[in-house]
This record gives sequence, structure tokens and C-alpha cells, in this order.
Amino acid sequence: MARLSGRRMIAVDRPGCGLTDEFRYTGTSDLRQHAVTFLSGVADVLDLDAMDLVANSMGGLWSLWFALDRPERVRSLALLGCPALAAGTSAPAAMRVLSRRGLGWVLERPATARSVQRSLTMMGHSADLC
Repeated sequence: MARLSGRRMIAVDRPGCGLTDEFRYTGTSDLRQHAVTFLSGVADVLDLDAMDLVANSMGGLWSLWFALDRPERVRSLALLGCPALAAGTSAPAAMRVLSRRGLGWVLERPATARSVQRSLTMMGHSADLC
């Protein structure tokens, strides 16, 4: 994003991810509605009638749900990776382990700036990007 110019770009973390406040999804009965409501809220707060969305993984799934439920608010959609939970796909082994009842809670830790930097570095991003 830092190398692109001429567009307003905003990176949004899902609730409970990245550097956002903690959010437990265990009480969320309708994840799709939660996602659509969240993205609608982001658009509302930013005073955007329609958005160009670029997303990856679970963000891709949320963006697809948003585009299906609120097509008038999505100008374009670019998916940079397979949306999470897409038919015929599976989450990486580490994510499947974290999703096991009880085990994920034990292994989960809130993200810190340092843990995000380590994760980005492990994914091949340069340290100055972090």
C-alpha cells in the first residue's frame, strides 16, 4: 500500500485480529451477518457509498458475503488468495488445531506489534515494511 499512490487506501483488521481489541467469536451465531454488519459499519464510518475491496483468506470470504448482501456498496472486488472456507479447501494445519474446542483458547494469545512484525517477517516481508 505504501508504494501505491493516487487512491485512498485503508487496511482493516477483522475484530479480534491484528492490532484490534480482543473479540471472541464463540457467541457469534451468524458469522455471515456479523461480517456484513462489520463491513457496512466500516463503510458508514468512512462515509463511503461504495468501495473497491481487496481481500485475502477470511477477509476474502467476508468481502464475498458483503458483495452478495450489499452489492450496491461494492464497486469492485479483488481476491488475492483463496477465501477461507471456500468449497473444496481446508485451512492450514495450525489454524485447524487452533479451532479445536478448548485447545485454541489455550494456544491463543492477543496480537502485539512485535508478534505481528514476526509473523510478517516469517511470511517474507522485509523488516522495514513492519
